[in-house]
Amino acid sequence: MMPTSRIKYRVLVIDDEPGMRSLMRRGLGLAGFEVQTAQDGELGLEVVQSYRPDLVMLDLMMPGLDGYETLERLCAFEPCPKIIVLSGRDEPEARARTLKANGFLVKPISFDVLLEMIHQNLDTQKTSH
Repeated sequence: MMPTSRIKYRVLVIDDEPGMRSLMRRGLGLAGFEVQTAQDGELGLEVVQSYRPDLVMLDLMMPGLDGYETLERLCAFEPCPKIIVLSGRDEPEARARTLKANGFLVKPISFDVLLEMIHQNLDTQKTSH
């Protein structure tokens, strides 16, 4: 149902929860996005290099390379993808440590709010494609 002329943005979901990855892949796919997932920060950084997403959805609390360190490393890429942080914790410290991100949402998230935030971030990139 989507016009073929519309840009299909690439989204990478980095989250250690299989259910969240599956839900995001399905929901964002139905919303017209091309979606890849990664179960941890290390794999997410590898996927970013080959997949070149327009936007990364990043969980903060993951084993191994956590979301904070993953965010720092993502921002070192040129160009840095847009990043929306997803967190189960709404604490000032978490928000302060993620200021480089383009958005911060607290789980459980509203899918409508998430889509609105994604569109706000990606609409600024239309001229770069």
